[in-house]
Amino acid sequence: MSTSSTSTYPRIAIIGGGPGGLTLARILQVNGVRATIYERETLENPRIQGGSLDLHVESGIAALRAAGLFEDFKKLIRQGSQQTRIFDTDGKMHLNLDGPRGPPDDDNLGRPEIDRPVLRNLLLNSLDKDTVKWGHDLQTVLPNEGSGGFRLAFKDGREETADLVIGADGAWSKIRPLLTPAKPVYSGTTMIELRISDIDARYPELSALAGQGTVFILSSDGKAIFPQRNGDGSVRVYASLHAEEQWLDSQHAILGKEGPAAALEAIAALFPGWSSTVLDLIRNSDQDKITPRRIFQLPLPFNPWTTKPGLTVLGDAAHLMSPFAGEGVNLAMIDATDLAKAIVGVTAQPGASADALTDALRGYEEVMLKRSEEMAIESARNMDLIFGQDALKNFLGFFARFGLVPEGEEKPEP
Repeated sequence: MSTSSTSTYPRIAIIGGGPGGLTLARILQVNGVRATIYERETLENPRIQGGSLDLHVESGIAALRAAGLFEDFKKLIRQGSQQTRIFDTDGKMHLNLDGPRGPPDDDNLGRPEIDRPVLRNLLLNSLDKDTVKWGHDLQTVLPNEGSGGFRLAFKDGREETADLVIGADGAWSKIRPLLTPAKPVYSGTTMIELRISDIDARYPELSALAGQGTVFILSSDGKAIFPQRNGDGSVRVYASLHAEEQWLDSQHAILGKEGPAAALEAIAALFPGWSSTVLDLIRNSDQDKITPRRIFQLPLPFNPWTTKPGLTVLGDAAHLMSPFAGEGVNLAMIDATDLAKAIVGVTAQPGASADALTDALRGYEEVMLKRSEEMAIESARNMDLIFGQDALKNFLGFFARFGLVPEGEEKPEP
């Protein structure tokens, strides 16, 4: 959607073209404020991590409403994808929760799922041409002496200038260090992301186990497997465990140094005694889609920083946390919504000043950090629950507190 009148102050640079950066640019655009996204990936070869996302009414969906994209989003929701199942290591199902069925409406949303690439394309295709500058790998941001603002230097030698630089550039943000000394630390969890393509046709038994949503297969020894249905006919499988930070470096087979078949066998061997059907989720994964990664987070509590004129961050750049609250993308999108409103509020004033913009950033950051810290604490608790002793019993107990354990099941003590 193009706008007929676009503000030129401040010159806004958004670093990173993930859901948070794209949402921010879109909401600014519909309010007549121009922004440019600088994305390090190329248009032809975008690096898209992760699979299906569940968007929450109070955050991700609220952002899509503000962006004028909610009706288009509803057409892309995967029906039945809100199913949640819990299994033990023998492959026995202990809980099966179905989400809303049928076409979504405002009273029947729940937490609808959409694949990350589909959400990205929805946001990207809503932006004016040339909003995103591809292949721009930011290296430094320095004050632009004399003329004000900042000078952005990219890996290929190109430079740009901006009055407001917003880091939407993820875990290893180049903007965060300009605001706070906080650095990501290892969470204690390592995940190996796998993928089974065309699972319905190739492995119907595994397809039935995976269901239509997300599965938690839990143990009591700090290990878990999470299959998750995607809209492209695949299932992503996250083989996960508590491990020392340097453990992965010594796992030569898992890292692919002995070939992909050996990698899958080595991953399956991390789960001794587990059902062969469960382990077939690993053994039958695509050999070209093996991605080990350590899970990082920012230390808690989040320490507020002194707002700096012309600089701020959103999403993982501001509040990196583990993925066990399902809040990462949702927080990035509601951050973008709040930040866009703050910027629009300044630019709508005649003779908008740098001081007014700094005050707006301060207000945004106070709300953003408080909200995200609450979610980061929840995510850390959930991680401890999922990978702790008696994980299956305790996780079922978590659901039982909401009356969600089916009749006939033994209900654990909360």
